[in-house]
Amino acid sequence: MAEKNNDVGAESKQPLLDIALKGLKRTLPQLEQMDGNSLRENFQEMASGNGPLRSLMTNLQNLNKIPEAKQLNDYVTTLTNIQVGVARFSQWGTCGGEVERWVDKASTHELTQAVKKIHVIAKELKNVTAELEKIEAGAPMPQTMSGPTLGLARFAVSSIPINQQTQVKLSDGMPVPVNTLTFDGKPVALAGSYPKKYAGCAGSAYENAS
Repeated sequence: MAEKNNDVGAESKQPLLDIALKGLKRTLPQLEQMDGNSLRENFQEMASGNGPLRSLMTNLQNLNKIPEAKQLNDYVTTLTNIQVGVARFSQWGTCGGEVERWVDKASTHELTQAVKKIHVIAKELKNVTAELEKIEAGAPMPQTMSGPTLGLARFAVSSIPINQQTQVKLSDGMPVPVNTLTFDGKPVALAGSYPKKYAGCAGSAYENAS
């Protein structure tokens, strides 16, 4: 009987996996083709109904219901927590909120920077698509999965690439990426880098993790 229940569970997860996989394959190319002008003109449509931003967020949320995709969920969380414009990328699948207001008023440069980040995120999400295809084919998920290396700038005026594992905000909303410091191949601390206007608060290493 237990074996039968397991089979039923596997069957119930398969449609979600299929839906997520097909959804990613449909939406990611659309996001990669987007530019600043199309983002401003079509955001409401993109973030509602079957629009690519709305559909993408829905499909990524469905991964939480697939136990085999746990490592993918951790990977996706890193990507959706990236600050894009006024909010985390996870908030870009909803219209009528702060993201829509920001898109409507943002400068051409700000929209271009936002689109560049979305392009990088979409490229990284192709790794998720590839892993879902492996799961669908019956392959086991790896026990660990390296975090995405994004090559995104710390701030809009910076050209310094980072391996962005996480991101925090200062009290005024300024995004500050927090990077892992390693010693002898092991993580030992977290370090944050501040923009020039916070030069008086130099970047520091936080609580030692060893």
